[in-house]
Amino acid sequence: MRKLDRVVHTHSYIERAFLLVAEFMASFHDVQEQWPLPREVTLGAAESLGIRHPTYPVSRIPVVMTVDFLLTTVTPDGELIKVPWDCKREEDLKDPRILEKLSLHRAAAEHLKLKPSRLFTDRSVPKQVLRNIEWIRATLPLAGEPDWVHALYRSGPADMLQDLVSTAPKALVWDYCADYDARKGYEPTTALRIFGWLLWAHKLELNISGRDVAYQVVRVPSPSCIEVVA
Repeated sequence: MRKLDRVVHTHSYIERAFLLVAEFMASFHDVQEQWPLPREVTLGAAESLGIRHPTYPVSRIPVVMTVDFLLTTVTPDGELIKVPWDCKREEDLKDPRILEKLSLHRAAAEHLKLKPSRLFTDRSVPKQVLRNIEWIRATLPLAGEPDWVHALYRSGPADMLQDLVSTAPKALVWDYCADYDARKGYEPTTALRIFGWLLWAHKLELNISGRDVAYQVVRVPSPSCIEVVA
């Protein structure tokens, strides 16, 4: 993940979709995959709810149950909020046994005084949202790119914000960025990458569920945004 600078392993396209959405959140702080629940807690929950606890196939020893992700977000006041998440296909939710296991996850989260366990499915987010987030994410600089690319990301965003506020363009993102490249003498599509960084950093707004980013109308930022670019 870009914000964590480490590899996060996924086991399905639904888990990958969840991570795309989670990492894009302005409040994102951390995520832990396959987060283990204390076995004594899930055993207690199983007994209380009258549910058979999962066991390993051969030994029949109770398994250590895991939630797919423990997502940590940060509030504007700096408080860290931890929420367990499971990722399932809507079709899987017809299976009574899967529902039983999810109920154990919810009970364990309550016992551990976490926020209630939540569920992300293949219908939780429209495909266009994922498409736009992937586009934005792809604009970010990569390790191994020339030094000038990384230098551009240190100075370019503030310059573009200043330009957006002063010119107040009423144009599609693609057209504005093409014009910006020409005015700055940049290689074509360089401005698109800077624009994407500003979206990633939530310094610019867009309709994340709307049409492709490049074909949305530019939303001019507040002048105060210029002062807060990292």
